[in-house]
Amino acid sequence: MQADATEPALPKHTPNWLTAHATHTTHTTAAEKLQLRVSPSAIVPSETARIGEVITLGERLPIEANVNRYELGTALHAVIGTLLSVQHDTARVLRDHGMEKTLSIAAAEESANRLLAVINARFAPIKIHMEYPIHYTNDNGQIIAGWIDCCQRPPGSCDRSQSIAARALPLGGALGFQDN
Repeated sequence: MQADATEPALPKHTPNWLTAHATHTTHTTAAEKLQLRVSPSAIVPSETARIGEVITLGERLPIEANVNRYELGTALHAVIGTLLSVQHDTARVLRDHGMEKTLSIAAAEESANRLLAVINARFAPIKIHMEYPIHYTNDNGQIIAGWIDCCQRPPGSCDRSQSIAARALPLGGALGFQDN
C-alpha cells in the first residue's frame, strides 16, 4: 500500500512523559486543565445565584471579649451539631474552641435553637443532617467530594446523597459573608 499524496504527514512522535519537560506539552495549557477533585466550597458560585432572603434570627450574640470570628463560627457550628445529635455538650465545645470566656453556654444554645426553630418552622424537614457527605461527578468529569454543613430533607423527598448533591452543587460555593 502506498500513502496517498493528498493525506497530511503525521507529526514526528517525540514522547516526553519521562523527561523534565513532561508538564510542558503543546496539547493543553495549565489554564485549560481542570482539577480532578474539587471541594464544594471551592466551586465558583453560579452567576445567577443570589441571596433570596436574609432571615433575622434574633438579637446579636452577647460577645464578652475580643473574638476570632472564624473560631466563634466554628464553635457555633459544632454547638448546632451537638444539639441535633442530642449530645448537649456545649460547655466542652466552647472550651475546645477557646470560646468559653467569649460566649456563655446559654447564649450559644439559645442562638443554635433559634436557627433550628426557623428551619423547622419554614421547611418542616423530616431530618436535618449535619456535615452530610457528598460525592458527585459533574458534567466536566470532576469529582466533587465534601460535606454539606447543614442539609435538611423535606417531606416527600428521597434519602439519596446523589440527589441532594445534584440539586445543591450547581449553586456553587458560599454566596458571601455578611459582616453586620
